[in-house]
Amino acid sequence: MTTINKIKFNDEAIYYIKNSETLLISLNAMNVVFGITEKDMNDQIKENSVIIENKKFCDYNIILNLSEKYPIKSRQILYKIQTIRNKENKFCELDIAYSNLIESICYAIENKFRLKIKYENNNERIVEPHSIGKLKNGNIALYAYQIAGYSKSGTNCNAFRLYHLNKIHNIEILENEHFEIRWTKGTYHKSKNFVYEIKRVEW
Repeated sequence: MTTINKIKFNDEAIYYIKNSETLLISLNAMNVVFGITEKDMNDQIKENSVIIENKKFCDYNIILNLSEKYPIKSRQILYKIQTIRNKENKFCELDIAYSNLIESICYAIENKFRLKIKYENNNERIVEPHSIGKLKNGNIALYAYQIAGYSKSGTNCNAFRLYHLNKIHNIEILENEHFEIRWTKGTYHKSKNFVYEIKRVEW
């Protein structure tokens, strides 16, 4: 017997079906994530959908295809969907706890603002946020180029590093300090640790 599960998102119910082999997401969830019309969504998923109890579902992997074509409009529901997939139906409250931090980082990435963060033992670092994404364990991390501040090795700190959100104690957006993208235009540079990239700096 197929069990349809429900997530409450604002005033809308999002539905999903999870088993050991796959994760199916309701069409309205995809509309919320990407903010596109039902017609456009139907054009994208085409035959890759199924109707169960009068609700249309598509495979989770369609998210990866759509994210290459459309900007993400609702990150919160995307985090919930990814957590369901990675945590076997156990919604991780960690994503909600870090929602404000995630939004701040995405805002800085979009506007190319530097960040001042206190990381691990409250050591301060100045970084240029290039992307944020999900790790294999379902947690979220910032991929950024550090230009100043504490270095664990005690040597030159200028390098790309991965900063786990559960180790960031404070963040300040430096809106007067813009940065230039560190990777080459036309290349798809990202952390190899990410299984899914939520937001990346754009040219």
